[in-house]
Amino acid sequence: MATRSQDVSTGWRSLRRLINHRTPLLSSALGLSLLSLFSQELVPQTTSSLPEPRSSSTPACPVEARTLGSTFFETSTIDLHDSDTARIVDPLVVDVSPSGDKILIGDRAEYDIKLFDRSGVLRSVIGVRGDDRGKIYSLDGAAFRGDSSIVVADAGRLQLLEFALNGTFIAETYLPVRPITSIQVIDTTIVVAGRSWPIVDANEVRGVHLVAPDGQIHARFASQPLRSVARIPRALHATAPLATKTAGDSVLVAWRLTNQASVLDLASGTGRVFPIGHGIGFIDPDELLASIEPDQHDNVLHLSSPLVGLFSANDFVIVSYFSPGTDDNTLRHLIYRRSGEFVESASGPPLILGSYRDSLLAIGPSRVGSAGGGFSLGIFVPCSP
Repeated sequence: MATRSQDVSTGWRSLRRLINHRTPLLSSALGLSLLSLFSQELVPQTTSSLPEPRSSSTPACPVEARTLGSTFFETSTIDLHDSDTARIVDPLVVDVSPSGDKILIGDRAEYDIKLFDRSGVLRSVIGVRGDDRGKIYSLDGAAFRGDSSIVVADAGRLQLLEFALNGTFIAETYLPVRPITSIQVIDTTIVVAGRSWPIVDANEVRGVHLVAPDGQIHARFASQPLRSVARIPRALHATAPLATKTAGDSVLVAWRLTNQASVLDLASGTGRVFPIGHGIGFIDPDELLASIEPDQHDNVLHLSSPLVGLFSANDFVIVSYFSPGTDDNTLRHLIYRRSGEFVESASGPPLILGSYRDSLLAIGPSRVGSAGGGFSLGIFVPCSP
């Protein structure tokens, strides 16, 4: 178990591991430095709690606040008060309970879920590392299932686990999806983004899996045509799409192999193209695979898949990425309206890990200077230039 005696660099290293998980070879190829991601001056913000529902009016962007382009500004931060025996090491995902009373931080290094109240006080730690029933072998996603339980995706054991908020194990079901990039809950349905077993005869993989309340997959959507699908390593993260829920029963799906996206209606399975461009072009993975030696496949496919994050808040969609095959270490964001209209591009922090109501949730170093580094949660809301 990690202790507070570790030096302040631990926080930076854990953020680097997060990006390594999202794009395992991309970060090393680019020589990514998290210090460069967060080198801009941190403007002190009032430590606060989660925002209440916002009015229809959009405030002006404060000059002194941290911003994401000219579209979002940091309205407040929540310092996450962990403990000597249960500290955050490697934050992978952030989620907020429907009531707004609890904050979930999935810690990939510790194989557990740390549960905080809305003021950032640690209330419980859920999950134990292991490969037995009820234990977490690989933490690949987590989300609240209502206000009384959480679900955890474990692609290592191919299981979907459910825990009560006090840590009591409830159930687990078989989940044949690997790798997994995220899980989200829409009403009573669990939406799993990841790669299904290849359908070799149809030359395709499926990327969005709908899990019913009983834990069974009742639909798979978002097919990715791929002639050479059977030759791609199963665990290659670049073959799994990113997904984020948008309005109603729809999700936006972005395929990291081709850098193409679509808005998918979960009721019908139909979709419409969502244009991702402005520096991220279409890549044909079949042509890539045909032009290189087999032992180079993994590296080239990672370098051709710069997408590391996909989020939706208010009327906006945010696509986070790195420039592939260059020496540019900058984290970049493309901001669109949900209609597909391009708004602007932005670069640098924040490192977004989730959304809540009209807000983006970004992880960053603690603002109160805790001895072991520590983390805070930044709340970014839309604003007008």
